[in-house]
Amino acid sequence: MDTIKRFPVVACSVNDLVEHEVILDVAYHEILHRLIRLNRLKLGDKVQEVLLEFICPEGYLSELIGLSKRRLERHLASKYEWFKREYELLRDRIEEYFKNRTYEQMTIIECLKDSLKMLREAK
Repeated sequence: MDTIKRFPVVACSVNDLVEHEVILDVAYHEILHRLIRLNRLKLGDKVQEVLLEFICPEGYLSELIGLSKRRLERHLASKYEWFKREYELLRDRIEEYFKNRTYEQMTIIECLKDSLKMLREAK
């Protein structure tokens, strides 16, 4: 009980009612946020969310490693207005990156370099 009081988010997300795959999928999403920060990638909050919405949970990475099927529409409806401009600019590039398996040749940040530059300049 003490752990639940100290970490309510964990208690809500990680319990006997949640499938292990879902827990891992959400954990990977949060880990990727931390990796972006640790590597000092200059991605704004909106760009990070757009990028990670496509990756996991229930994104391309989730599907690639067998955690879940992609269901992007579940996420985007609630957040879309907040990151509409970023989503519109990055969507096609991110989808192509995964569909064409470009991740075998380069990182997603390298692939999005031109698009990210346009976003920074448009501010």
